[in-house]
Amino acid sequence: MDTIVSVRYNKQHNRWYLFGLEEYPEQQGVYVMPTSRFIKEISARVDRTVLDEVLKKNNLLDFDEALKQQIEEQIQAALSMEALTVDMAREIIDKWLKRMIFGRKDISFTDSNLSLQIENNIALFIEFKYQIENRATRERVVRVARLDKRSIGDKLEGLWDSPINEIVATNKKGAFIVGQYKWTRKGSSELCRCAKCSGSGQVWGMCRQCWGSGEITKQDRVVMVGSTFKNMGQNAGGSVGYVERKEVCPRCQGSKQVLTICDSCGGSGQLYQYQEIESRLSVEHQSLIISPYEKIRLNWLRGADVRYLVNYEDIVSGQGEEKLRQSMGGKYTLEYYNAKIIPISKIIYQFGKETGDIYIVNGKPKTTSIIRFLNKKKILFTILLMLCGIAILAIVSLLLMRFGILKI
Repeated sequence: MDTIVSVRYNKQHNRWYLFGLEEYPEQQGVYVMPTSRFIKEISARVDRTVLDEVLKKNNLLDFDEALKQQIEEQIQAALSMEALTVDMAREIIDKWLKRMIFGRKDISFTDSNLSLQIENNIALFIEFKYQIENRATRERVVRVARLDKRSIGDKLEGLWDSPINEIVATNKKGAFIVGQYKWTRKGSSELCRCAKCSGSGQVWGMCRQCWGSGEITKQDRVVMVGSTFKNMGQNAGGSVGYVERKEVCPRCQGSKQVLTICDSCGGSGQLYQYQEIESRLSVEHQSLIISPYEKIRLNWLRGADVRYLVNYEDIVSGQGEEKLRQSMGGKYTLEYYNAKIIPISKIIYQFGKETGDIYIVNGKPKTTSIIRFLNKKKILFTILLMLCGIAILAIVSLLLMRFGILKI
């Protein structure tokens, strides 16, 4: 049994919750739709085997074989085509230093006295998203004339028989369906007796003429002459008055209730009971980085001009998605991947007693200690020069104000 009795959305917490699960009562009220997740793993080598281990470790869906093959091909291409030699690394870093305004002039990576060691590797940056769907069935009752004809049939439609892309069509690649959708469950209609009127088509209700009192009030108009009441028809003159009297209600004959047409079945005495399938869809975003070095920063990879890229979209099937359905009541339906294979070279340099490292990410030098390559004396001199300029400007302004030349 995979019917969810109730799926509710909490606006305050921006989460979907399950209630009334008969198959998994311990899962009532659990969080079922994570919206984002970021994973970073460090591995000395980055290849298909490591990717499989990371997916398993972090309880992620297994990738399709076609996607793994494409990623492996791009990894091999990046390693063979983008590998840097020592001379190439020297030239790239030296140009980078020369473009720096406050760069050091006492160090040159083209100097033979500066020794370099180079490690060529790649980083894998995958942004992917999954469409997650939760379905529930709800009982509906309508009059016979209002029955949705699609619910008529001998075969009962399974909860997951109708793919959501047949209900809501979209042609955009990577544009997932989000929202709530409902449709009548085929073969779920059943003719039943109206519970309100017990199949008679009529129900006892309050009399609308006497409003449930059993009596009506009538007034007689009279003329008062002295202390005697006379009928107005005698035209005796005097002041006008009214006399009230009670009568038995002519409609309900004093019973206070009358038979009326049942408002539930419209007088037919029968109703159609059917089920409605409710689908709630959301998108889960995830990012995965497998890097050979701990110091690699996310913005280096995001901003990289990538030449080795894999885009992949497919229906989720046979990738271990059943575990989500069992633990959360939902189901993965669609997957989309944007995999970037980014060449990274780690440069370990030694200049005299000074040692350090620089990373070349997709052909651009990056470092976590930029201060090492800056001319500190030049920076300090520039700061002092700016402070002196500000002080001189302030003194001149005060003198001009003192002699009334400058007014504020």
